[in-house]
This record gives sequence, structure tokens and C-alpha cells, in this order.
Amino acid sequence: MSINSSDGEDTSNHTDAYYEEVASQEEIYLEEREEEVRAILTLDEPSPTPNSRAQSLDEQRVEAAEELIARRF
Repeated sequence: MSINSSDGEDTSNHTDAYYEEVASQEEIYLEEREEEVRAILTLDEPSPTPNSRAQSLDEQRVEAAEELIARRF
């Protein structure tokens, strides 16, 4: 009974390549979502007072987070 070690190495190389590809796709996905969130958060909205401006930013963050969650599912 002989064991061919090159088969195991090929499988390992394919597995590593697969995981690297998945990680690369995840990174691209996260970068795109980050850009979308930044775009949402940098929208210019008139805010008369600093307190309402902070509240507006908080609301934008919540809305952006909800939108991302909705897109993911």
C-alpha cells in the first residue's frame, strides 16, 4: 500500500487558494459597504445647532447600519 504525498499537498494548496479567494471577496465586500456608509454619513444636512447636528449624525448612523443589515439578508 503506497501513499502519495503529492495528492495531500495538492489538496492543501487548493484549500489555501480557496480560503484566500473567499477572504479577498469578503474584503472587497466590506470595503464597498464602508464606502457606502461613509457616503451616507457625509451627506450635507442643514443643522441649526450642535446638539441637533449630533442627533442627526446618530440618526444617520443608525439608518446606515439598518440599511446594511437589510442588504446583507
